[in-house]
Amino acid sequence: MPFFTLKDGAKLFYKEEGSGSPPLVLLHGGGDNNWVWNRQVPHFSKFYRVITPDLKGHGASDKPQGHYSMRGFADEVNQLFDKLLGKEKFVLCGHSVGGLVALTYAIDPVFSKRLKGAILCDTVYSYRGNPGLKVVIDAWKKGISPHSLNLGKLGFSVKFQMEHRDIVQKHFEESLKCPDHVLISFFESLFEEYDLTDKLSQITVPVLIITSDVDVITDPKQSSYMGEHIKNSQLVVLKPAVGHMTLLEATDDFNKAVKSFMDKLK
Repeated sequence: MPFFTLKDGAKLFYKEEGSGSPPLVLLHGGGDNNWVWNRQVPHFSKFYRVITPDLKGHGASDKPQGHYSMRGFADEVNQLFDKLLGKEKFVLCGHSVGGLVALTYAIDPVFSKRLKGAILCDTVYSYRGNPGLKVVIDAWKKGISPHSLNLGKLGFSVKFQMEHRDIVQKHFEESLKCPDHVLISFFESLFEEYDLTDKLSQITVPVLIITSDVDVITDPKQSSYMGEHIKNSQLVVLKPAVGHMTLLEATDDFNKAVKSFMDKLK
């Protein structure tokens, strides 16, 4: 099993499959791990080198106590990219919290020079002061585990939940690999710190924005706003009745949109 040791001593787990340029890096959402990309990796590895890390605190990566933030995640995956990609430019695709990390990465004046493009899936540019996050944080402070709320279930449309109970259950089981202290730390970081509203115009690489029509976790209106304020961006809305987990719910349309974007970058 491939692991990479960060400067702080924590180990990141990652997988890589396929070959071809530009490399495609897939970052999972908060509480998830590389499992969520199991409908993308077999497809895209036919054309590109595909890398799927588990963010620190998630999946098979180390889960130390400490502060977890989008900037921290971006710094850590950049260390991994130093080893695996060197000076080769790549496409960074992030879903949900992974999209927040990708957006943070694309805005950074140094990191962004490594990008061929960015793909922001079911994500937002601001969570600071979000009332939904405050509910979760307050519940945790009262002793209620974030896992007991099963927030991940909200990521699927009602129709998908009814027709694919096995996938929804597997998603929940995988989320249990992310401990409470990690979830709460980055929830608090998002609530207190995460707002990139005034920095969207700084992004210079081509950007694909994917959202859906019934996402109740990340507001699709923020995707529309990003499409209007990020230069050289393209917005794709997946529907009808597609939830937050577009990569699992609308796999064919999701993969088609990403492949079309990737082909234009060659």
